Amino acid sequence: MVAQHGDVHALKLASGAEPTAADSALCHSAQAVPTAVSPENAEAWSRAALACADMGVGTPSPQAAAWSLDDPAKVTAAATVVTTLSDTGHSGSLPQWVTAAELRSWAANPERLPSVSAYATVVRAYLIVGGSMDSEIREAIDRGMEAQRGCAQLPSLYRADPSQSGCDLKATWSAWKLTLLRGGQLRARTTPSGEPSKK
Repeated sequence: MVAQHGDVHALKLASGAEPTAADSALCHSAQAVPTAVSPENAEAWSRAALACADMGVGTPSPQAAAWSLDDPAKVTAAATVVTTLSDTGHSGSLPQWVTAAELRSWAANPERLPSVSAYATVVRAYLIVGGSMDSEIREAIDRGMEAQRGCAQLPSLYRADPSQSGCDLKATWSAWKLTLLRGGQLRARTTPSGEPSKK
């Protein structure tokens, strides 16, 4: 049977504290963790690579041939590559074509991105590649968060996007990350408690 991206998550959930030989083999399988990343598979690669990292199994840096950063999906995919490489210990392998200058206009205009989660990923990638948390970006974060804040009986939580009437836990988690980024408190991958991840 060919390994799929979901198999990595299943192994993560089923595994104990120490990774097994099967964990290592799956995390080094190109069918489970792609060796080349594109806009179409960036999210799936990210989930698999992060699951392997959480198990304590390293994955090789993928190839990421340059693509244009001219629409929200492609920008979010590129930002996902940057943040995942950073979170899995591959900061030295960040794609050189994803620059702060390319991401700046997206970080400064949250309305151009489809969700709070996508915007949080782009802002974080922008900072990782050398962008500045200046007043324009802080104001953009405030604007983007305020636009998605609140739903019926849950005024402190966040909606995923303007079309949603209900709040969303992923969106709220992303807004929390944006708050930490805005205050300069999020430097590395963190857990929901705010404690630095041990991975």
